[in-house]
Amino acid sequence: MKLRDLPNSFLELLKLSNGGSLENDEREIGVFGDQSLREYLLEYQFPDHMPGCLPFGLNGGGVFYIFDMREPATDGEFPILVASSGALDLDDALVVANNINELMEDPRNVEDLLWPED
Repeated sequence: MKLRDLPNSFLELLKLSNGGSLENDEREIGVFGDQSLREYLLEYQFPDHMPGCLPFGLNGGGVFYIFDMREPATDGEFPILVASSGALDLDDALVVANNINELMEDPRNVEDLLWPED
């Protein structure tokens, strides 16, 4: 798998905060700092379960925010997936945004998107 650079928008966010919590209405993102990013990647075995994907945050309810880096970036950005920490699989992941800004503009809780009510 080819190594890819992190999106500039994420690097800028890390420069400002090196992690922290972001909220927009029901959307919550606990952004990993540079040290915890690697820990989550390895502890949850992302290379095995979701190769080419990089977790960068959690929603506070066990849902990971993940860069889908399997394909080259578009305008320096990667699609953003969400997946349950208990079911890390590309088949169960859902694309929720094309970049960090789009992710933050949507106020919906990602759990409602992953598990819509019947």
